Amino acid sequence: MTPQRVAWLWHPYIPRGKLTMLDGDPGQGKSWITVEVTSKLSTGKKLPGQRKVGEPRRVLILATEDDIADTIKPRLMAQGANLDNIRIYQGGLLFDSIGAKRLNATIEEWKPDLIVIDPVVSYVGGKLDINRANEVREILDRLDLIAREHGCAVLIVRHTRKARSGSAMDAGMGSRDFGAKVRSGLIAGKDVEGMYVLAHYKHSTTQGGLSLGYEIVEAPDTFLGSRLRWVGAVSTQADDLVVAPVNESRGSKLDEAKAFLLRVLKDGPAPAKSISSAAYAEGITEVTLKRAKKDLGIISEMDGDRWFWSMTE
Repeated sequence: MTPQRVAWLWHPYIPRGKLTMLDGDPGQGKSWITVEVTSKLSTGKKLPGQRKVGEPRRVLILATEDDIADTIKPRLMAQGANLDNIRIYQGGLLFDSIGAKRLNATIEEWKPDLIVIDPVVSYVGGKLDINRANEVREILDRLDLIAREHGCAVLIVRHTRKARSGSAMDAGMGSRDFGAKVRSGLIAGKDVEGMYVLAHYKHSTTQGGLSLGYEIVEAPDTFLGSRLRWVGAVSTQADDLVVAPVNESRGSKLDEAKAFLLRVLKDGPAPAKSISSAAYAEGITEVTLKRAKKDLGIISEMDGDRWFWSMTE
């Protein structure tokens, strides 16, 4: 077989002809992210990191949790979507053999470049156990075949589980086969400073993408009065968004991080990058360092082209 380059809808986050997963707790902006991606693709406008404007693309949205009239379409409009390039499917559909045929028929008619499934658990049926690998694999194989045969990207949205492992790869509900099958894994959540972040935890076909901060801002001129806005690249990593239960070990690590910060900042402000590097060398994770920074009331200030941390007076 002749080697081929991977084609992309949004490099390096969403490859064509493959499955991409977006995980996150409810209320963390997952649907806003899918709406933003859909909107930019529908108009050909650039997503973060893209260098040039592309051709307008078609998107098929399969959604069950949000209403089309009062939520999905107003959000698309708020993000500036071209609704002529978007089809929204809300109806009874399961990813069994019959459902796969129905979905294939819709794809052959509409020819979407992206299919958004939000959330995936709504399309597996009550009889299927999403924690059983063999049952999940059958559905994922069908979706993977659809992506490959039609050359479209499939973006699967999934809720995270209540119990935390501290690993973004294991944060989503259901069998680990979900994470194993997708070629790109994304997670949306808040970091310790309260910023919304989209982070890349799996990237099988390229190097991982930068973590991207975003916020849901007031937009009085829109139907909903709000919209999503990107705020740029951030240092938060995917595992930083998955908070495991607090325990004694974590408490001691936090105390260790606080002592470290008090030590390095006792003589005045220090460059944020140098602090992060020194903390890493001492075995202090980024997420613990940020918790300690927040607890101590340490402030961030830009001086020239560098960020500095300093103690409040």
